Amino acid sequence: MGRWMRKRQGSAMDVLPPVVCMLALSIVMLAYLNIMELVNRREDVGQIARQYILRMETAGCLGPQDRAAMLHALAEAGLESVTLDGTTLSGAGYGNPVVLCISGELAAEGVAGGSLFRMAFARQAFRVRVTKMSTAKN
Repeated sequence: MGRWMRKRQGSAMDVLPPVVCMLALSIVMLAYLNIMELVNRREDVGQIARQYILRMETAGCLGPQDRAAMLHALAEAGLESVTLDGTTLSGAGYGNPVVLCISGELAAEGVAGGSLFRMAFARQAFRVRVTKMSTAKN
């Protein structure tokens, strides 16, 4: 049997630090991916708000059909408990401000737990508020 085939003394301790580092890196990477998913979904809500504030500019307000379509699009984006407090719902004349305020909760997986060994991913609700303002051009 060759010299290179013998087991070295303490070889498990040579492998342990890289394994622990890989485990820690995996946990950090998983948390990063979950956070980026939440950021992307928040950006989707912002894009929907932009689309409908442009419609509000030309109409002077958020009409019933646009409101229903917007709520449906927000639900598809994952926004729950949507409120439109502060939104211009009645017709604003030419040159007057139109405001779109969207509030709701995005449900996503988040890291929960108090210590390193009790970490777990749990479903959490993150509060989102988007406000867009423009001038009516109707």
